[in-house]
Amino acid sequence: MSDGAISGFFLFTLHARNLAQLKEANVMIIDFTTAKKLRLIYRLSLAEMAALLGVSESHLWRVEKGERPINETMRRRCVEELELTSDKLTRLLDMYQDTLLPGK
Repeated sequence: MSDGAISGFFLFTLHARNLAQLKEANVMIIDFTTAKKLRLIYRLSLAEMAALLGVSESHLWRVEKGERPINETMRRRCVEELELTSDKLTRLLDMYQDTLLPGK
């Protein structure tokens, strides 16, 4: 893994007004919705993503539902295992957005 893969800061919560500033600062934001989107983009089952992140399937399900917080270890493993950079994450999330059906 390269040093650039974990160069961004990871945030669980943030105010919407700060999102643009964070993107400009090359910050990766991996919250529960981002984790689920990444799982869907990579076509991983809940069990596969849970194994990748080193947590149980039920724990990941609760994280994706917003019932449990995503912790720093899960964020770090997500970045490492998927070899994420802030640019790659932005491209993946844009791709996810582009595949949504109109009105969703």
